[in-house]
Order: sequence, then structure tokens, then C-alpha cells
Amino acid sequence: MRELVQCFIAWLTEEPVASNAWRILDALAQETLKRADSPNAEQREFDVAELAEICRPGEYLDYEDAKKWFTRAKPQQFLQVRKKYIQEYFLKQGHSYFLMLECRASTGRHKTMWYLKPYVIENSKELEVVTASDESHQIEYSVTAPGEIKLSWFGKIIMGSGAFKSRSWRGGLWALGLVTSVIALISCGLLIFQMQKVNRPLQTNDLAVFFLLTFLILVIWRHQIRPLLWLVEDRVGFASDTLIKLSEDPAHLDLVKDGDHRYFRLVRYSAVCPICAAAIELRFGQGSQHRRIFGCCTEVPQEHVFTFDRVTKVGQRYIR
Repeated sequence: MRELVQCFIAWLTEEPVASNAWRILDALAQETLKRADSPNAEQREFDVAELAEICRPGEYLDYEDAKKWFTRAKPQQFLQVRKKYIQEYFLKQGHSYFLMLECRASTGRHKTMWYLKPYVIENSKELEVVTASDESHQIEYSVTAPGEIKLSWFGKIIMGSGAFKSRSWRGGLWALGLVTSVIALISCGLLIFQMQKVNRPLQTNDLAVFFLLTFLILVIWRHQIRPLLWLVEDRVGFASDTLIKLSEDPAHLDLVKDGDHRYFRLVRYSAVCPICAAAIELRFGQGSQHRRIFGCCTEVPQEHVFTFDRVTKVGQRYIR
């Protein structure tokens, strides 16, 4: 068993994937290795709360929350779609068995336990790649609520606890930032226009000032004005990295209405790719779809693409 677990860990190390499924399997394998020589097989079984504690140190999740987190990660599917390559890897290492994730169903008050189970490697000529099922054409997005994302010191000033009313002093601060950006953009444009009236030969410093002002116009429009306008019109957008801590994954801004009030919220939309079980991240489309937001797989971002709907939180496979 020890040799199989070590081979499984080596395969994970050679195939790193930025997903919770990979982290779960790595944690399970590492803990299994510590108990590989134990005659009691139950010592190599873990429930979802124990795995969550290992994968997310410092964070407390009760059993139900850990179960939801584990289910969304889809570690079994992660291995299933890679089953052929796992068998080939174990076979090359001289093993006649390979490991897959299995569970012992809960009975009564007992919790479902997860463990790595050895299977006989099939004939290499019979190995086939697992094709995507109909379920792989749809995903469900989960939302990290405001307050659960760690903010930077600047983000705490701008966002407070992660959400605020549009008609508040923070809302006024965002409006002031927009107005200031517009004034700065217009000022740069006026300076470029005034430079045309200078009646003297063109000099090198004139070109330097012109390119600098043009660069400032592009930066102000692309990173200040346009994101805020699109956020107001589309009700969802991408949050600046200056609002969150460096250790946090990218976050998003959305606008929601509660009664007579509209709120700005700092949230995170995430999902798991149903095809390869890698993480899904939001991106803007390209070409005629440049303003539309899609959910793209971090492993195959050009092929595993899904639509994004922040209301229903359901995405459909998008095929160009």
C-alpha cells in the first residue's frame, strides 16, 4: 500500500492543478501515507470535515459546510476523467494496481468516510479515455459572500465589511472617484489639444509628453472609468486587486437591490469544471463578445468555456 500511495503522490506532483479536487486528493494521500503500515484500514479513512481541516488550516467548517465544499470540488470526477493516464503512470512505475477515490457510505449516525482504494490495472490495449457526459454541459456557480473575503487596508476603507449602500458616504466616495477620473481624462485630452497650437518645431520632449498623456488616457479609461460604467450597466464586474489581500483569489463586484436600496458587494463567483474538475474562473470574452463574461476552465480555458448568469448561477457549455 505504501508504494502505491507514494506513486499516487508522485503522479499528483507531476500533474499539479489549481483546484480544490487536487488539494483534497493530495491531502488524503499525504495522510494515508502516514498510516500506510497500519493493519487497521479504517485509520486510512477520513470524513469531509477532516479533509477540509487539512486543506484549509485556520478555517473552521462544520460537517455540512465541509460536505458542500467537498461535493463542489468533485474529486472523484477529477480522477475519473484522468483514469486512463493514472493507470498508464502506475504501469510505467512497475505496479499492477492503481489507486482511486472511494467512499464507505454513511449508516445511521456514522459519517461517509473517504479513502484510496487499489484496483487492478486493465489491459493497456483496453484503456480508453473517459468522454464527457451530458452533465458536463452545465455548471453551477457558488458565491463567496461579502465579509468572507479578506480585504486589504485600502479595501476596508473603500468597501467597509464587504458591502455598502449606493446612497452612503462610501457610495459618494466611488462617485467622486468616477468624477475625478473623468476630469483627469478630459484634462489630458485638453493638454494634447493645446499642444497642437504651440507654434514651434516639434521636439523630443513634445513626443514624450504626447505619449505620456495618451498612456494616461488609456489607463484612466480602461482601469477607472470603463469598469465602473460596466458595473453599473451590467450589475457585475471584476474587483481591483488593490481591494483584497495578496493571498486571496480574484474577486468580483456586483450590484444587488434589496427593497429601496441598492448595494455594492465584493463577492467571488467560482465553480468546478464538469469536464476535468479544474477550477472555473470568470473572464471577459473576445471579439464581438468582449463585454460578455464567461466561466473558463483554468486548465483548458479556450475549450472548456461556459456562460455566466449571476442571477440563476447556472452556466451552459459555450461552443464557438
